[in-house]
Amino acid sequence: MLAHVSVPVSDPKNGLEAARRRGQVGGRPPVVDGDKRAAILARRARGEPIRTIATAVGVSIGVVHKTFTQPTLTPE
Repeated sequence: MLAHVSVPVSDPKNGLEAARRRGQVGGRPPVVDGDKRAAILARRARGEPIRTIATAVGVSIGVVHKTFTQPTLTPE
């Protein structure tokens, strides 16, 4: 039988806030930067198929779709 051991765990938000104060941002870096976004939007404006755009720019089809639907995010 395993005994229940209480291990103190600090609030994860405290650690995330401390990391932000140090200039560290968590999470996965974005795949599409400003140049790729511009290329994706320009190719679509010319009528290129989404699959062709994805292959040419080097991203997935889902990333191309997401680029069309999400507004431009500005870094803080």
